[in-house]
Amino acid sequence: MRKELRNGKRQKGGVYARVARYSSIIFLLPSCLLAGYLIGRFLDQRLESDPWISMAGLLLGGVAGLVRVVRMFGR
Repeated sequence: MRKELRNGKRQKGGVYARVARYSSIIFLLPSCLLAGYLIGRFLDQRLESDPWISMAGLLLGGVAGLVRVVRMFGR
């Protein structure tokens, strides 16, 4: 199997490894957003502070997802 060169270096993994890596990005950002929202929603119900903590959780989940996507593209 021929390895493609990228910037003069051999690229790690084959086609299927790259497909798996990039397809995981599709689920990464929505799952981070959902997790942040659900944690915030749970805390909102416990502390009776609707909707502030759930909005903050959604924001933090989005930031965490974007950071993770940027790190995945950096590899």
